[in-house]
Amino acid sequence: MVPVIGVNTDKCKNCHRCISVCPVKFAIDGSGETVSLIHERCIGCGSCIDVCTHNARFIIDDRALFEQALSEGTPMVA
Repeated sequence: MVPVIGVNTDKCKNCHRCISVCPVKFAIDGSGETVSLIHERCIGCGSCIDVCTHNARFIIDDRALFEQALSEGTPMVA
């Protein structure tokens, strides 16, 4: 599973706003000092990014890897 959303643990305050809006409630673990994302369960909807007032959530940009694979002729499905 390729991660789509990341968490900056330095900025996360464990306020649980992201958990409250997540449609897949078990995709975010808030049991530690900061929340962590369970990438295998995340559907990448971005709701957690929209509500995070601490800017601790971000989209993982893998465009460079995509372009490299495309230029190398790696088979892909779109």
